[in-house]
Amino acid sequence: MRGGRAPCGGVWGGPHKSAAAPKVRQDFDTRYYDARVVVIEFFGVARLRAGIEQAHVYANSIGEALLEVSKQCPALNGTVLHNGRLAPGFVIAVNGLQITADPLTALRPGDALVVLSADAGG
Repeated sequence: MRGGRAPCGGVWGGPHKSAAAPKVRQDFDTRYYDARVVVIEFFGVARLRAGIEQAHVYANSIGEALLEVSKQCPALNGTVLHNGRLAPGFVIAVNGLQITADPLTALRPGDALVVLSADAGG
C-alpha cells in the first residue's frame, strides 16, 4: 500500500503516503485527510470477496460509492454487487445510524459505510 493507493485501487485522501488510512479525529491535520472521501468497510462475505477490510472512494450517493468500489474490487461483482448495486441479501449501514440498500441515498463527505450480509448478527 505505497504511493497513496488502497489495495483494490482506491484512494487515500490528499498527499498521504503512509500504509495506514488516515484517521478522522477532532484534531486531525487536514493536510493528510481529504474530507471528500467516503470510507466503505466490508464484513463477512463482502470482506472475504473483497480481500480487504475497507476501501476509500469519492461519492455523493451510495450508488456512486458502490459503482466506484465495483471498479476497484471486481471480485465483489456477481456475489456482493450486481451492476453497481448491492446484491440481494446485503445491506449498508450509513454511519452506524441507518440501514439501507437504496442507491439514491445521499452521502456527505467523511461518511462511513459498512457493507454486510442482511442476516449478519441476527
